[in-house]
Amino acid sequence: MPEYSITHCIVEDGPAISKNNMSAFWEDPNWVFIWKDTTLENIIRLSADRYPRILLQNRDTIRHIKAVDPETGALLGYSRWKLPDKYSKHEDGSPVWQGGQVPDVSSEQRDEIEKKAAGAQEQWHPREFTGEDDLDAILTKTEEAILAKKDYMKLEYITVHPSNQKKGVGLALVKHGLEQARSLGLDVFLLACSSGFRMYEKAGFKELDRIVQDATRIGGTSHYEVRFMVYEVASS
Repeated sequence: MPEYSITHCIVEDGPAISKNNMSAFWEDPNWVFIWKDTTLENIIRLSADRYPRILLQNRDTIRHIKAVDPETGALLGYSRWKLPDKYSKHEDGSPVWQGGQVPDVSSEQRDEIEKKAAGAQEQWHPREFTGEDDLDAILTKTEEAILAKKDYMKLEYITVHPSNQKKGVGLALVKHGLEQARSLGLDVFLLACSSGFRMYEKAGFKELDRIVQDATRIGGTSHYEVRFMVYEVASS
C-alpha cells in the first residue's frame, strides 16, 4: 500500500492544515522572529480558526491539495496552487482542475466560518516591517515583473510537517500539480525558500533569479535567500 495519497482539501481540514503549516514555518528562524512575542501553539490555534475561510476564498482560481496517510487519513503535507483567471474555467463554465477545488459550503456554514476567522484575525499580530526593513517588498516587485510577462500557474507554497519531511511527501505534491500544468500547457512559477531549493530542482524547476538579503538588520538570521524558479512544461 502507498505511504500516502494525494487529494483535494475540505474546510474541515483547517485545523490539520494549520498544524502542518505553522509547524513547518516554525522551522525558519526568520519566520519565528516575526512571531517572537507568542508561541507555536498559539499560532496553530489562531490559524485553525482562520484557515477554513482561506480555503473558501477565490475558489475559481485557487486549488488546495493535501497528502494523507491512506490508513489513518492523517494529513501529511499541503500545497496551494493558483491558476490564471482565463485558465480557471472550461468553455462550459465548469472549473478547471475541479479535483483540486475546495467544495463549497452552505451560507450558514460560511457565516460561522467568517465569524471564527474574524475573531482570530483580531489576535493575529505578527511584526510588521516597512521601508528598507520590509524584506518582502523587493521580492514582490520582482515577482510581479516576472508574472507580467506571461501566464503561469503559480505554486504559492508547499508545507510538510517536520515529522513527515524527507519522505517524498513534498515532491509528490509538486508532481501532482505539474501534471495539471502539463495538461493545460502552462509553465509553473514559484518563489523558493532555502529549504525547498533541492526539491524543486529535483522536480525540474530552473532558476530565473535570486535575491539574498541581510536579515540581521531587523533581528533575523544573516541570510534571507529566495529564488525565483520556473518549470517549463515544453521541456518536460
